Amino acid sequence: CLRLSHNSISQAVNGSQFVPLTGLRVLDLSHNKLDLYHGRSFTELPQLEALDLSYNSQPFSMQGVGHNLSFVAQLPSLRYLSLAHNGIHSRVSQKLSSTSLRALDFSGNSLSQMWAEGDLYLCFFKGLRNLVQLDLSENHLHTLLPRHLDNLPKSLRQLRLRDNNLAFFDWSSLTVLPRLEALDLAGNQLKALSNGSLPHGTLLQKLDVSSNSIGFVTPSFFVLATGLKELNLSANALKTVDPSWFGGLTDTLKILDVSTNPLHCACGAAFVDFLLEMQKAVPGLSRRVTCGSPGQLQGRSIFAQDLRLCLDETLSLDCFGLSLLMVALGLAVPMLHHLCGWDLWYCFHLCLAHLPRRRQRGEDTLLYDAFVVLDKAQSAVADWVYNELRVQLEERRGRRALRLCLEERDWLPGKTLFENLWASVYSSRKTMFVLDHTDRVSGLLRASFLLAQQRLLEDRKDVVVLVILRPAAYRSRYVRLRQRLCRQSVLLWPHQPSGQGSFWANLGMALTRDNRHFYNRNFCRGPTTAE
Repeated sequence: CLRLSHNSISQAVNGSQFVPLTGLRVLDLSHNKLDLYHGRSFTELPQLEALDLSYNSQPFSMQGVGHNLSFVAQLPSLRYLSLAHNGIHSRVSQKLSSTSLRALDFSGNSLSQMWAEGDLYLCFFKGLRNLVQLDLSENHLHTLLPRHLDNLPKSLRQLRLRDNNLAFFDWSSLTVLPRLEALDLAGNQLKALSNGSLPHGTLLQKLDVSSNSIGFVTPSFFVLATGLKELNLSANALKTVDPSWFGGLTDTLKILDVSTNPLHCACGAAFVDFLLEMQKAVPGLSRRVTCGSPGQLQGRSIFAQDLRLCLDETLSLDCFGLSLLMVALGLAVPMLHHLCGWDLWYCFHLCLAHLPRRRQRGEDTLLYDAFVVLDKAQSAVADWVYNELRVQLEERRGRRALRLCLEERDWLPGKTLFENLWASVYSSRKTMFVLDHTDRVSGLLRASFLLAQQRLLEDRKDVVVLVILRPAAYRSRYVRLRQRLCRQSVLLWPHQPSGQGSFWANLGMALTRDNRHFYNRNFCRGPTTAE
């Protein structure tokens, strides 16, 4: 055994330095500056079994200098080799070969950069046919593809991938390493154990995923790994430990480490009973397995309080908030009543009076499409309304039939004339005046017209539609002015049968569309809708 570490040796090793030491078995050259340029380095030591070349990073950091690792294949007795923390990233032999090597420490290098160069270093470890232990920790790995695992020696039993940057691991790819017994993924960036599960038939006995950020585990994730004996889930983000993760493994697990997890110690937490059943396999159960929430139990043992008898924190907060609200209302209501009671009473009734008007403005609350106003004293007009107008608009339009409000049919008995008239005007989309003349308008016609104008002022809705039965009625100034401003709301009954179809179509459009669309923009924009 020869230890030459920490000697700042910077010479090139060419196979002649240790000629007198042919029986040397262990050689430690760590923490030096050795140049591994020659392919016959250390070949003068045929019985060498352990070689430590770690922390010789200076030559590997030099630009444009190659390094020859083919000497490994020429050491027939070599069983352990350490190339750790050399910053190896390029310009080295494309493949390591050895039939005797059992353990290789390749941690602290830049394997991610080597594998990023296509297939150049894809088979870097494949020539180590009898390798059992491989340490790839701290190699800046962000991904580990199935093809990378497939080109590792099939003889591997222990694989260390600690302290890389792995956020994803394809668990099904473990089938390409049929003899793997121990896998170390501690110190990576795994968020969940959710993509599939451990494959069936794996010989895995030890799995370490500690010091990640695992907050979720798929049910039955570990079930198929029937040989699993040691599982380390410590220092993650688990809030519970679910028995469904393990299935029948609870009887065979020897070590289950769940310490340093922010377990949620809620009332009736099921994981407490589960951990008590497996207390022999859980190291430091009473001291290291602590709560992460609620706040009063943070950092304390899960046995600091009987979770089966504790109060529900959510229910307590709800009760506190409700009682606080009741106290605040009990103080605020009398105070507001004393200081501004009359103002509040006035505002309340003002809003209450405003609500019916809001409801009336909704189109869905209107009972009728049109309220028909006529002079009942003129029998010809009444006969035209009941036998012609009503039949055309209510019976012959099919699905597009309109709902008309007629005085003799739809007014409720027992109500005053004005109550029925007000309800008819405000419960109809339009108010249709059927006129035979315009020189003597009085009675119901006049009252209906005034209510329609009042609705125009209150709701800013023009609801007037004029149906003129005789051309003589056009002498009215109001009719002529309205025809100039809103032409489609003034219709003349044609006495020729050929024009009656067009009349009914125009009347249907006038009753179903807002009069604002009919105003002549050259003269007036029409009333604006109330906000």
